[in-house]
Amino acid sequence: MGTLDVISTAEGRLALVGHADVHNAETFHSALTALMQGDRRSTRLNLSGLKHIDSAGIQILIAFLRLFDPGEIFVEECPKNIADTLQRLGLSRQILRA
Repeated sequence: MGTLDVISTAEGRLALVGHADVHNAETFHSALTALMQGDRRSTRLNLSGLKHIDSAGIQILIAFLRLFDPGEIFVEECPKNIADTLQRLGLSRQILRA
């Protein structure tokens, strides 16, 4: 069991650091819900600090991404294993490539 730190910036970026798993799914869900309530046209999730994500974390991430049109939210600096999973689920247009 690890911790999840959520860092939000005024520019509409949300960085996740640590473990997005069943033990802190509520923290993850609450951070994404708060981000949605802002009036932003483009939001970016930085996942470079994400060390682990389990099925609960993936489920929250996928549900969140599906609420937006592809041009409204992007995943940046996504670890390859997470990017591969999102691609298999049809969400690859929302992953920014370096």
